[in-house]
Amino acid sequence: MNSFSILRGVNILAGGEVSLTNNELKLTVAVSENDPKQGIVQSPFVLQKVKTVSFKRAFKLANNKLSYTQEMVLVIYSKTFAHTDKNTFTKE
Repeated sequence: MNSFSILRGVNILAGGEVSLTNNELKLTVAVSENDPKQGIVQSPFVLQKVKTVSFKRAFKLANNKLSYTQEMVLVIYSKTFAHTDKNTFTKE
């Protein structure tokens, strides 16, 4: 489970799975609007103008490295937009 708030009035609660294979720990979570088990809660303004319709994130931890990828799908003024991000952090 992964939960967080974004300052513009969006709160995410995403659920998923964790696995350990060959010394690599993986955590994947996802949520979409109208999900009966998790949720996306948004302010009235955001629902009208910049609505979040889905979110997914994957973490991988192995060999002193933590990496993640994520995608948040938004409807901004009636147009669908996928905001993606990824990064890797290395412990030296």
